Amino acid sequence: MFRLLTPIERAVDALMPNEEDSRRRLLSNIRAPASALPLTLPQPAEFPSRPALIGVGLLAATTFVLFLVVAPARRPAMTANAVLIRAAEMEETPSLQAQPGVIFERVEVSTRGQRFEWAVYRDRQGKRTAQFHSVSQHEAALKNRLAMAGVARESPLSAASFKSWHDHSRGYSDSIVYSPSGLITVRTTVPASPLNQVQEETLTLRAADYHPLARAVTFRDAEVVEIAEVGYQVLDWGQARREWFEDATQPVPLPATRATLPAPITPPALTEPQLNLAELEARLVLSRQNADVNEQIELIRQPDGIVVRGLTSTAERKQQLQAALASVAHVTAKVSTVAEQDASVSKPTSIQSTSIKLVESVSLPSPLLVYLKSQHRSPEEFPQATWQMLDSALRISQQSHALRELAHESAARPPLDAQARQVYDALLRDHEEKLDAALADQARVLKVLAPALPASAFPGAAREVRSLSTADDLEQMASTSLRLCQELTAGKDSGQRDALSILSDVARESSMISVAADRLLIQNHR
Repeated sequence: MFRLLTPIERAVDALMPNEEDSRRRLLSNIRAPASALPLTLPQPAEFPSRPALIGVGLLAATTFVLFLVVAPARRPAMTANAVLIRAAEMEETPSLQAQPGVIFERVEVSTRGQRFEWAVYRDRQGKRTAQFHSVSQHEAALKNRLAMAGVARESPLSAASFKSWHDHSRGYSDSIVYSPSGLITVRTTVPASPLNQVQEETLTLRAADYHPLARAVTFRDAEVVEIAEVGYQVLDWGQARREWFEDATQPVPLPATRATLPAPITPPALTEPQLNLAELEARLVLSRQNADVNEQIELIRQPDGIVVRGLTSTAERKQQLQAALASVAHVTAKVSTVAEQDASVSKPTSIQSTSIKLVESVSLPSPLLVYLKSQHRSPEEFPQATWQMLDSALRISQQSHALRELAHESAARPPLDAQARQVYDALLRDHEEKLDAALADQARVLKVLAPALPASAFPGAAREVRSLSTADDLEQMASTSLRLCQELTAGKDSGQRDALSILSDVARESSMISVAADRLLIQNHR
């Protein structure tokens, strides 16, 4: 089993799966209005005349009235405490009313340059207790430290546990941010105390159903631990592992069935070459449909074929994917819409895959906007340039991840036969063309913003990536490029750099990605 989406790409596309909606939401997320910058007016050479003063006064009054009329009304917002109460209530719905099954969640934990993934699972009805085992001393130490911050290993993103820590803290101060993309972030800061190692915690929720998506803990020794959801599913007991729960030697309770029902007919198992061909053909269809970047899709390899599961935004999109996959032998499409998924369980359980590091800074202007104004360019260029930078960086990240997944799958299996190799090469070319197009789009916007930057390969790019030609290196560079574009358009809370420095780093990463991708593709075509 593998996923085609990265945490970064699903941070954007999970909420609005279609490409057009995703791009439009990227533009709406940029909250750095031109009014955030001080307006510098040239000093007059001499004291203005009375008519000039009257004109300036009328202009200021007109501007103020227009601001009151045009400025968007703020939506009524709940307090941080009210949001936490609501989220905890949604989370603590009586489990005995739920259908049998297992809630399976994957979360990514990152701290001090290290990153690993935790699997979180729990009985929907609360009848069995989950058990977890640390895989390393570092993970065990981090688990114990997070426990002091109210973060439990069995439910690291729990809104109820965040509320409990929040309510037991003394002298805390709260702030809350409603994001235009449909997110709510609660930030709680606690005063310094010899008995308290935590300085601040944040919890990010989906506004539609108060489902927790990310949590961050800042300790007083400057360590920051970020936890983000990258997968959420509801499994039946047949898909759950027995070692996940205590008393694993006992049989897992399955829903009762009628004894009179005939035993199901088991389809014949496929050979390894048949499974390889079916999987590659399904991936090629999904790539050409842009489903590998715009939908939450996963491929499950079973003895009798490939099962494609996931969510789409509309019934029309569901029918489109089903029709495209129908022509592929040994592939079964089990795709549903978000509405169908929500209706099938007591609580919405759409597979929202996100990895979010939320930066909310209304007071700090965007470095790109500051740069445009310093060049005496119209601030109206800012939205378009922002969308182009983020869109191209996101597509570069998506296709780099797809190439990495393809390389890992290929390396882990025996050599492909001739027919499967043809499909593999076609899939490789499809991702290569999409990556080249995204790099070209990024190069064009860089040329417009900073003409002095190198137009082609950045000096020294080939030399620097000589030892960085693996698929993992390619994805890491693409992730760095995306973070740089986010810094350029949204800024940082501290240590803010100027736009030209960031643009130079983006150009350098883009050239290195291009060289590394060429090397990787040459290796794969051998």
